[in-house]
Amino acid sequence: MSDGHEPRPRHARGDRHRPPRGRLDRDALARRLPAVVVLVAAVAGALVADATRAPGRREGAMPGGPAATVLPMPVSPPAGHDSSTWYCAAGTAERGGSADHTVSIQNPTDGDLAAAVTVVGGGVMAAARPTPAVRPVVEAVDLPARSTTRLRLGDLVEAPLAAAVVEVDGGDVVVEHRVAGRHGDDVGPCSPAAAGEWHLAWGSTGRDAREVVVLLNPFPTGATVDARFATGEGGREPVRFQGVPVPPHSVVGLDVGDAVAAADQVSATVRARSGRIVVERLVELDGSFGLAGLDVELASPTAGTAWAFAEGGASSPGLGPPDVATGRRAPSGGPGGGGDRQARPDPRDDPDATVASERIVIYNPGDRRAEVDVELRPVPADASPPTPFRLVVGPGRFEVVDEGAQARVVPGVPHATVVRSTNGVPVVAERVTADHGPEVGAGRRRSEVTAALGARLAAPTWRVPGLAAASERHLAVDVVVLNPDPRAAVAVRLVPAAGGEAPAGAVPAGSRVALSPATALGGGSGLVVEADGPVVVERVLREEDGRRVAAAPAVPAHRGTVGLPGLLAPGGPPG
Repeated sequence: MSDGHEPRPRHARGDRHRPPRGRLDRDALARRLPAVVVLVAAVAGALVADATRAPGRREGAMPGGPAATVLPMPVSPPAGHDSSTWYCAAGTAERGGSADHTVSIQNPTDGDLAAAVTVVGGGVMAAARPTPAVRPVVEAVDLPARSTTRLRLGDLVEAPLAAAVVEVDGGDVVVEHRVAGRHGDDVGPCSPAAAGEWHLAWGSTGRDAREVVVLLNPFPTGATVDARFATGEGGREPVRFQGVPVPPHSVVGLDVGDAVAAADQVSATVRARSGRIVVERLVELDGSFGLAGLDVELASPTAGTAWAFAEGGASSPGLGPPDVATGRRAPSGGPGGGGDRQARPDPRDDPDATVASERIVIYNPGDRRAEVDVELRPVPADASPPTPFRLVVGPGRFEVVDEGAQARVVPGVPHATVVRSTNGVPVVAERVTADHGPEVGAGRRRSEVTAALGARLAAPTWRVPGLAAASERHLAVDVVVLNPDPRAAVAVRLVPAAGGEAPAGAVPAGSRVALSPATALGGGSGLVVEADGPVVVERVLREEDGRRVAAAPAVPAHRGTVGLPGLLAPGGPPG
């Protein structure tokens, strides 16, 4: 399906399609690797990397291979590049699938482009049988200027898992994907690069949850990977998830519950012994204990010393593990990050309330202890910020700040969150929200769960694709802008990619604002966020009752991008 123009006729499933404008076939991914390396190096040269990194390893270096630069988060390639490639790993493509997979490609430029989308099918690894192999399919897709085009993978292949490799004949594009199922939906950016190591701070294999870590190998040579998990009981390296083969042009899922049972909080690291891969996570909560939702998340290829979340707000403690006796999840009593946990009544007892909870999960995948500050920046900007939460995160462990359970956090007041390692040991930071709407009858509430890694970069320009799905579902859309610089305000405006009026505002120093781009939804073309200084941008999709359906960083354009450690340093960003 595409927005604003008629799609090309579909070819028969399994056929080899002629790529647009002389595009190369799927084996061209390997032959074009030098160009991809040049692109990554060019973008990375414009960034300010974390000032301190784990000892003995260059940030982004591939285990067992030569050192290489890996971008800390997805970045839109420069407009001058003649090609760009994106990888969308996690989703399903079968009737009744739990995470039906749709890819969105935003072309914010003034010229028409074209893409070759290679769809790779596979399945979840099972002990008794091999992972199913599905013949890749290549689809030619037109990308009209200033538009967002969508492609549902289930229209091309039928498989328990389906991934996409999107090759575009130009730069300055953004690719993201949406998953949807009976328990919810979510959107998030795809990856512009493969890597040899990936980290996830959050995951769940509780009684009402299923977590699948998805491995995509888009290259013509095989990869072999090891997976390590951390739970509240310590680290685990399941034998069946060591030396996992990921064949060429394949996608393989690891059902984490097969090796880590009934853990409500699971962190993960996936390392390649050989080859490079892309890693994403799917988590589905089925609602059997009062919490339903679907989450898709691209893992982080590196840990870092600074992370930022523009969106934030909590009116209730997060929910603890499922209780079989009561059939529900009670407010949690986990780590507090500062010792000021406050006993609050469960707001779910108010049938008319919309309840929001928020946790920040800090995962340390390294071998040294990390000392971490979690700092809240409330709205309005002149409000007194609470004292930062100070954590010590052991090697291979995690800590959680349940913001709604903390006395120093005012319930329902919007805020941004900044996570910083104060001793230079890099960590991974992820925000998890669980929102419940008003009762819809017989004590039932609709719920939504979202999870997202924080932003590692700030930039004056950000791309926000895929708003057509929001307009079709009548979701409210907020664009939340954080100005991480504590010294100067910045002006910001939201520019519809298809043209038109641009909502504008000012973001005070060190604060954040939320703008609702109602006029930008027409045509589903997406947005470009422009500021006169480096900012962090998130898109938030909400149901009519206020529940957050999706909340995650947008994608920065490369020009003017800076690393958060430099921007947050006392001297400010480099000149």
